Amino acid sequence: MATSVARRAALPAGTTMLRAWGATMAPPRLCSWNERVEAPIAPPSPASLPQPSAEVAEALEAVAARQKASKSFQMHIGGALHIPTKNAQERPQMDQQPAQGQQAAVGIDPFEGMPFRAFAERMGEKIMPSLKAAREAEREAKLASFRRRAYPQEAPEVVIPPVPHVLPFTRWAASSGSFRSTFIADPPKERKKARMSWYHPDDTMVPRDWFRNGLLADLKYYSPFGLGAACVLRAATHRVDPGAARTTTPAHLVATAPAAGEASAPRMGMQRGHAASLLHAPEAKRLLNACAADAAAARAEFLWAPPAALHKSLAGLLEDPRDLPILFLYLNVLLSTAPAVAALFWGFPAATRPLPHFLGATYLVANYVAYLGRFMLSLHYSQHRRLFKRGLWPLNLLAPVLLAPLFGVPSGMYHIHHCLMHHCGNNQAGVDGSSTERYQRDSFLAFLRYWLRFALGGWLETPLRCLRYRRWRLLLASVACEAAYFGLMVAAWRANPRAALWVLLVPYAVTSLALMFGNWSQHVFVDPQQPGNPYRLTYNCAGVGDNARSYNDGYHVLHHLNSQLHWSELPARFAATLEQHAAHDALCFVGISFFEIGAAVMAGKYAFLLRHLSRYSTRLAAMDDAQLTALLKSRLAPFKGC
Repeated sequence: MATSVARRAALPAGTTMLRAWGATMAPPRLCSWNERVEAPIAPPSPASLPQPSAEVAEALEAVAARQKASKSFQMHIGGALHIPTKNAQERPQMDQQPAQGQQAAVGIDPFEGMPFRAFAERMGEKIMPSLKAAREAEREAKLASFRRRAYPQEAPEVVIPPVPHVLPFTRWAASSGSFRSTFIADPPKERKKARMSWYHPDDTMVPRDWFRNGLLADLKYYSPFGLGAACVLRAATHRVDPGAARTTTPAHLVATAPAAGEASAPRMGMQRGHAASLLHAPEAKRLLNACAADAAAARAEFLWAPPAALHKSLAGLLEDPRDLPILFLYLNVLLSTAPAVAALFWGFPAATRPLPHFLGATYLVANYVAYLGRFMLSLHYSQHRRLFKRGLWPLNLLAPVLLAPLFGVPSGMYHIHHCLMHHCGNNQAGVDGSSTERYQRDSFLAFLRYWLRFALGGWLETPLRCLRYRRWRLLLASVACEAAYFGLMVAAWRANPRAALWVLLVPYAVTSLALMFGNWSQHVFVDPQQPGNPYRLTYNCAGVGDNARSYNDGYHVLHHLNSQLHWSELPARFAATLEQHAAHDALCFVGISFFEIGAAVMAGKYAFLLRHLSRYSTRLAAMDDAQLTALLKSRLAPFKGC
C-alpha cells in the first residue's frame, strides 16, 4: 500500500484531478468511457489510509507548493486542457507526462464527482427534445416558405375566430361578407387595379362626366360594402350619345366575374332568373362547349419543349410558372432563328460570296411560318405581364430588344405602342394611333391607308403623341429605341446588305402588314353608339385552333376589359361572364379566327360570318339573317368627326 501511495505521489501534478471548490480529492475511477456509473464509489476516509513515509510526505508537500505557486491546474477530457492563471508564466514545466499516463487517462470520466451532475442530466433529458423539436420546426418552416415562393398556390381562406356576443359590432363585422370584402386585402391575384383610365387626357380640374363615369362607376367597380350595383345599373347600360364626349376606357362597364368553377350568377344587380333569360340555351351551350375545348386544348405556342428535368428549374425563373410556354418559345427562337441569322451574315460575306436571294427568301418563309404568330403573341403577353422575376430584370429585355428586330419589330417599341398607346387609348381615334374608327372597315383601300400610316408614319406619330401628352420619359424612350433600331439597320447593311435585306428590312414590311391586319380584324366591328365599350369595340373567337397557338387571344373582349388577366384564365372567365356579354350585346364567333373574319368582311362574305356567329343571347336569337347582317354592317362604318 505504501508503494502504491508513493507511485501516485511521483506522477506529474497534471494527472491529478483537483476539486476547484477545495473539497477532499477523490481518486479518479478508471472505467470505460461508455460505461454508465449508476452510483459513485464512496472515497475512503483519510484515517483508513496508511500514513506515507517521510520521503513521500516531503514529495507531496513539494507538489502542493508548486501547484499553489502556479495557481493553475489541468483536466483531462479526452486530452489535456490547461487553464492558466495570472502568473501562469512562472508556472514550473509540468506539462510533460509519460505516455502510460496518457493511456491511463483515456478511460477517466471527466465529469465524475461534479456537483449537481444528476440534476444537470435530468434537465438535459427534458430540454434537449424540445430544442431538437424547435430546430426541426424551424427547418420545416424554411422549407415551406421556399415551396410557397417556388410554387405559388391559391391563397388560403381567411379563418375568422368566433366573437362573443358581448361585442355586437365586432361580431357583425366578422360575420359580414361585404365588410370583409371592403377592409380585408384581397390576394394579389384578385386585387383590383386602381381605376384611373376613365379620365380624359384633356380634362381640367373637374373631369368630364365625373358623376356617372366617376363617382357611380367607382362605386360599381370597387363595390364598398356591396353598395353601388343598383344605383349604377342604369348608368352601365345607358347608351352613349355618339356626339357626346367619350372616355378613353369606360371602366364602369367592367364587371367582376366569379372565379372559375363558380356559378355564373350576374354581378350587376340583376337577379339570377333575369340573367338566365338573357341567354338562348342551345346556342349558349354550344358556345360554352367551344370555350371548354379551348381550356382543355394542349398548348401549341412552341415547337418543342426542353427536357422535363429542366422544367422545374426554368419555372423558378418566372414570375408566374404558367408562362413556361412563352419561355419555351423564346428558347426555340434562340436555338434556331438566331444561329440561322448568324449563318446568313457571316457565312456569306458580301465581298466574296454574296447571299443568294432565294436562300434569304427561304429563311424568311421558314422562320415566319414556324414562329411569326407564336413569337408576336408571346411578346404580346410578356409585355402585359412581366415574364421573369424582378431580380432577373435583364432577361425581360431579351425578347423586346434583341429578338424582336428579327421579326420586324423595332427594339423596345412594342410596349410603348401597344400597351401604353393602344390599350390606354382603347381604339379611340386621336389617342390610339392604331385606331380603326376613322376608316370604312370593309374597304381594302381603307386598310392600305391604315397600314401605310402605321408603317411610314408610326416613327413620328408615337413620339409626337408622347410630346402632346407631356410624357417625357416615354418620349425619351421612344426616340432612343428608334435611334437604336435605325443604327442597327445601318450597321447590318454595311456589314452584309443582302443578309440585312432578308433579316431586317423585308421582315419589317411583312410584320407591319400582318400586325395591322390583325388589329384591323380584331377591331373591325365597333358599335358607333358605344365605341368606348370594351364589349362593343371588339369581339370573341371561341373553339378555334388559333387559341391554342396564341395564348387564348381569341377572347379579346376580356383582354380589353383587363389586360392583366392571365391568358390561361381567359376561357374560364368568359364562361363565368357570358350573361354580361349578352347584356352588352357582345359578338362571339365559333370556329373561325380574327384573320378569317377580317378577310370575310373584306370579301363581303356575310353568309359565312353568320354561320359562325353565335346567337347565344335571346336578342341575337330573335334576329333573322337580314337583321344580323344589318347589325354587322352598322358596326363597320367610320365615325364622323374622327
